[in-house]
Amino acid sequence: MVGSDSPPVHPCTKAPTALTLYNLKNLNLKNLRVRNAQQIQISIEKCNNVSVKNVEITVLGDSPNTDGIHITNTQNIRISNSDIGTGDDCISIEDGSQNVQISDLTCGPGHGISIGSLGDDNSKAYVSGINVDGAKLSETDNGVRIKTYQSRFFIRPGGSGTDKNIKFQNIRMDNVKNPIIIDQNYCDKDKSEQQESAVRVNNVVYRNISGTSATDVARYSA
Repeated sequence: MVGSDSPPVHPCTKAPTALTLYNLKNLNLKNLRVRNAQQIQISIEKCNNVSVKNVEITVLGDSPNTDGIHITNTQNIRISNSDIGTGDDCISIEDGSQNVQISDLTCGPGHGISIGSLGDDNSKAYVSGINVDGAKLSETDNGVRIKTYQSRFFIRPGGSGTDKNIKFQNIRMDNVKNPIIIDQNYCDKDKSEQQESAVRVNNVVYRNISGTSATDVARYSA
């Protein structure tokens, strides 16, 4: 058990991650409970050959910046049989992540399953081989989302790289506000300059996704 029985209070930008797994190989993480960490609950960084199984994460739905499982620069990771409720992304997948397999996931509350954001601050980003096969999302702000930074109206170069070979399948969504999103004009700052280039999104498959949307528009792309 990691975390606190009390909900996060006054979270700040420098609040700690509950558990960081860094530069590890052949990692097995199972039967873990994380509750009410101030920001990111579990961060998996620069790892290879990772198995995450039977993990339960519980955070209030209005807690900011509380990603459940955050993955970056990690290859060959399998997440299965896990239940994540949080105030941000249930699972966030960032630059350098390859061959990520997610199955038997329950998500909610939260912001769903997100790839990105990618290409911020003119950076190069490479993500490939993401397969979500078997998930249930309930009462989340988003369902399955890809987000890259702004790319319109020539001012200065934006991010670059590729986000490719993505598959979302066998997913049930119940009362999700934005079930399917590809947003290539993403900005999480008060003001962002428009860009002339962005991370390329290629070969994305959606298959057997069903359920209900909490909004009139169930699919959004930019």
